[in-house]
Amino acid sequence: MNRLLTIFMISFSFLFCVPRHLPINRIDKSYYVLIKHRHSSICWPTVPHWVYHDRKTNRYIKIWQYDSKRSQMMLEAEKMGIFDEVTALETLLLDENHNCVGYITRRCRPLDPYTLELGQAMNEDPDLHDYYAFKQMTEIMKNKIRQTGFFYGDIRVANVGMSGNNCVIFDLDEIVTLEHLLGIKSCHLILSPYLFTQNELQLLKSSFE
Repeated sequence: MNRLLTIFMISFSFLFCVPRHLPINRIDKSYYVLIKHRHSSICWPTVPHWVYHDRKTNRYIKIWQYDSKRSQMMLEAEKMGIFDEVTALETLLLDENHNCVGYITRRCRPLDPYTLELGQAMNEDPDLHDYYAFKQMTEIMKNKIRQTGFFYGDIRVANVGMSGNNCVIFDLDEIVTLEHLLGIKSCHLILSPYLFTQNELQLLKSSFE
C-alpha cells in the first residue's frame, strides 16, 4: 500500500508540478495561440517579444529574443526570491546556453476594474477582497524592493490579477534593478504610484551602491 502511494505521489508530482527552469526546446507549441507581438518595451527598447496562450494548459508564455541584461536580471531576481508570493510565475525558460529567454505564468482572474482606484474602492465593494489582496501584494513588494534592489515595473490593471486568494503581477520582464530603471529616460511610465516615488527610489538606490 505504501509503495502504491509513493508511486502515485511521484507520478502526481511529475504531472502537475512545474520545474523552476525549463529548456525552451522542450515546450510543446502545438496548442499555442499568439496573442501579442511587440517590437520593444519600456525597459528593453530593442528587444522584441511574443506572448502566447497555451490552450491545453491554460497558461501564458512570454518569449523574447536573447538579451544578456534581461536574462541576467531575471535569473538574479529569481534567486533573490523577488517572484515569490506576488507573481504568477511558474517557470523560467532557458536556451541551450542557460540564458533566460522567457517564462510561463498561470492564468489569473482580472482584478475588479476599480481596485486600483483607491478613492472609489471603499464605496463600491462591500467585501473589498480584491482591494485588500492588492494592498497586501504591494506591501510585500515594498519589502522585497528594500531588501533586493529590484523594482516591479508597470503595475496596472492589465498586468495584475487574482490567483486563488492572492493578488499577483504577471508581466514580469519589467522587473529590473533600481539602477537600470532610473537610467531609463521614460522610467516615469512604469513607476507605480502604489510602491515608491522616483525620489524615494533614488534614496533606496543609494543604499545599494
